[in-house]
Formats: sequence, C-alpha cells, structure tokens
Amino acid sequence: MKKLAKIVCLCFLPIGSCESPYESVDPESMGCPAEITFTALGGTYSCVSNGKHEISQISLYRKGQDEVSATLVDEETLLLQVENDWLVVNTLLPKSALNVFAKQNTTGKKRKMYLKIYYSGGSESVSEVSQSGE
Repeated sequence: MKKLAKIVCLCFLPIGSCESPYESVDPESMGCPAEITFTALGGTYSCVSNGKHEISQISLYRKGQDEVSATLVDEETLLLQVENDWLVVNTLLPKSALNVFAKQNTTGKKRKMYLKIYYSGGSESVSEVSQSGE
C-alpha cells in the first residue's frame, strides 16, 4: 500500500505535493470532539456535524500508518463504513451524523486510532479515538 502511495505521489510531483487538498479544521467546530474515549467495555458514540457541511468520506489510521478509507456497504441506504479490529465507524450519506462503535477491549492495553472526517466544501478534521485497557 505504501508503494502505491509513493507511486501516486511520484506521478504528481511535477504538479504539486501529496498534501491533502482539504482545509484542516478543528473537529469541535464541525460538531465532533477532538477526543472520543471509551472504557474497556466498549460502546457507542454519535456526533452530528454543525449542519454547515455534510460528511463526504471517513477514514481511520494509526500514527505512522496509511489511512483506511470507508467503503459504501449498502448502495440503497448509502451506508459508508470503515472498521479495524476494534473500531467501526459509519454514516449514512449525505448526512451529517457519525456513529463510532468500540468493541470490548480484552487486551488489557490502551488502544488509540485517529478518525479523519472529510466534509463537503473541502474541510477535514481529525479526532483521536482511544479506549482504556482496564
């Protein structure tokens, strides 16, 4: 995956850099907190954007790793979802509500991911999602 990203970046070097074309904004100004914390039992967290911009894409990543973007899992309802081993995030397009589901943490260790939300209008925000290990 990293090789593909490097190839894509190399292809666009004459045009510009690989930086995001989106404007980075404070997640709280868009309606979601900068930090979302779960207990080891897991749970659900929902947030609604401020209504000025609808969510257009979501992704998850760990520091130093590539983003994993959401896929459209249901074309009828336009359910957009991304998940990893302990976290599931979804939204119904073109809505502004986001649902974050954390599975129970049985590892005994704290877990952390970053949730990037892309909005219509060219904005993006990043929220840290963590879960205690005990």
